[in-house]
Amino acid sequence: MRLEKQATRLPEMMIELMTAMLALPQIVPNQIDYPSSALRKNQSAAALLELIVDPEGDLVDCISRATFGDEELAEDICKLQSDAEMTAGRNAEGNASYGVLRVLIRYSIIQTEDGRDIYRLQAPGYTHTVTGIRFRPGTRPPDFGEFEALVGEAQNILSADAALTVEALPGVEGRALHQNLIVQVNHDGTVAQCQPDAKFETSKYAAYAKTACSFLAGEQLEPLVVAGEPVSHVRRYEVQFSLPEPASQPE
Repeated sequence: MRLEKQATRLPEMMIELMTAMLALPQIVPNQIDYPSSALRKNQSAAALLELIVDPEGDLVDCISRATFGDEELAEDICKLQSDAEMTAGRNAEGNASYGVLRVLIRYSIIQTEDGRDIYRLQAPGYTHTVTGIRFRPGTRPPDFGEFEALVGEAQNILSADAALTVEALPGVEGRALHQNLIVQVNHDGTVAQCQPDAKFETSKYAAYAKTACSFLAGEQLEPLVVAGEPVSHVRRYEVQFSLPEPASQPE
């Protein structure tokens, strides 16, 4: 569920960000085996996944939130990553916790046009790639510069969980800013702790992180249910700050 609200301005100081470090679960993807059938068919695909990891670091569930490219391969990505190495999240007390990790897994044959389209997709901070290499006999892999030119400009997949409309965005170029947070969510969906995600710039936009955390303090998030029971957990949460749409000009 995406939350949307109107705000008049950014408050100078709404809450103090917590100093304890929450930690999301982590994944070391299975990057060894590109499916042989997908290689034969020149298939490339990506899936935006939500991985539910228990306090022992075991994968409890894999939910595909969006898929791209070849449907057959995209539908298999959860299964292909079922034996990936996981580590548990950590709560504010430093204890292992249930956690939800959102990642983009790409299977890309970069020598094909479809493969390059998939490789361009990015979920900033949480993108992993399994690359299928297809070279003609006697050719060499491109160096990094040639590879970047071959692939082209990245395409970000922004997955904001909530949207705040504000009158101004001080210090921001453009009309929007995405603030990435890590939150600790209680059994009932209330937010117990909140901090900016250290994978992203945290000092330049500190006021936005404070505002986003203050906004979440009054919201009820969806509880995480495992084996029929709601559990406390840590998860990533992304808040989009944006300016109002310009008023349309009369014709």
